[in-house]
Amino acid sequence: MNEEIKSLLILNSIPSLGPIRIRRLIEHFGSAYNVLSAPVEELSKVEGIGPNIANTIKIFRNKIEPEKELEILKKEDIKIITYEDKDYPPMLKHLPDAPVILYAKGKLLPQDSISIAIVGTRKPTSYGRLVVEELIKGLSKYNLTVVSGLAHGIDALAHEFAIKNGLRTIAVLGNGLGVYYPIANKKLQQKIPSCGALVSEFPYKFTPTKTSFPQRNRIIAALSLGTVVVEADIQSGAIITAKFALELGKDVFAVPGSIFSKQSRGTNYLIKTGAKIVTSAEDIIEEISQLADLVKDKILNKPIEKSVDIKLSKESEYILEIIKSEPNGIHIDKLQAIANIDISKLMNIIFELELNSKIKELPGKIYISTS
Repeated sequence: MNEEIKSLLILNSIPSLGPIRIRRLIEHFGSAYNVLSAPVEELSKVEGIGPNIANTIKIFRNKIEPEKELEILKKEDIKIITYEDKDYPPMLKHLPDAPVILYAKGKLLPQDSISIAIVGTRKPTSYGRLVVEELIKGLSKYNLTVVSGLAHGIDALAHEFAIKNGLRTIAVLGNGLGVYYPIANKKLQQKIPSCGALVSEFPYKFTPTKTSFPQRNRIIAALSLGTVVVEADIQSGAIITAKFALELGKDVFAVPGSIFSKQSRGTNYLIKTGAKIVTSAEDIIEEISQLADLVKDKILNKPIEKSVDIKLSKESEYILEIIKSEPNGIHIDKLQAIANIDISKLMNIIFELELNSKIKELPGKIYISTS
């Protein structure tokens, strides 16, 4: 398996290959290791390869040293997740060009499937900043994961306000995890793994290019149940992300803005062409069926009076006792490990306990008893 990982790292680092060609080669030869062992003549026969790309594979398979990269990744606590791994985000598999490998720093959790992408301009107005803050504050009670691209502006604000409001956040990079881009977001990039994860399909030291950002945007769209565009011009990465989301059959939301603002030309265009208007967090929750099914009955339609003492299920009582045993609070990961139950089931129990005012959530997914 280690040799297969090394072979995947090499293939992923070869210019002009890409996920679709890599997958075709693996399907043809049976493994990444076999691809790198195949003669040029055989490689060139595979659909979409040809003599030129086959020769490129031959040249690079001896130039790239995956052992060095693996050594750095281990030192930096960066995990390699292959397309076949159980930890590979299932939502990414809906992409026709899903990455064959992901570099991840931090943790990708099952609960991250309940997520919203928030993207926008690199030059937000004060209005845009206030919108991001207000939306994430409203979304915080639903325990969603916020996904964005760690760019200047709206992206960085989305990550920052998610962390501030105790939400998990995933940053999808258009460069390798060993590169800080933009450099102004270095501290934020270093902080995110403790509150979620940094994710990239690019090699550790890959520097961004004009095409790597659009590539990154398809992953942002795929990882999320819906995409919210806060401020964006017509020709912008945020609009590209919205288009990817539409192609995947996902909801696209846009915040209306001034007709005189360049930063609102893209969002107003999205609304004009069918995107849902967002004026509050509830607009998002009500539109996305998976979110509505998860939280609507529990939070929006069934407020529970604090004075009413609801009888809890045995499982809920068990989880409550574990939380009570940790007077300073217990992290969700530790709680799941002790309880030894499925994360989705655990989140439902936590919802029940929160709604009954038995526990409350502290920043960083830490839960504490209120009694």
